Amino acid sequence: MNGLSLKNLGDTLKTKLLTRNGRILKRVNLKEMMMGIYILCCGCYDFAFGNTFLYLYLFMQATAFLISGVGFVGT
Repeated sequence: MNGLSLKNLGDTLKTKLLTRNGRILKRVNLKEMMMGIYILCCGCYDFAFGNTFLYLYLFMQATAFLISGVGFVGT
């Protein structure tokens, strides 16, 4: 194992990496979720009543805000 043994790792193999108790609520960023929902509503309004194709950019931006709002980016 390239000079790495279980004794060198210590208790790191025994720890749980992901716990289930309220972990998802800590990852949610409420401000980004609210901004994503607002931009999504603006995109829906532009889709229904606008005569330009700006709703495409608003939908993509809202998707980006919602994805980053739930913490699905990064490591």
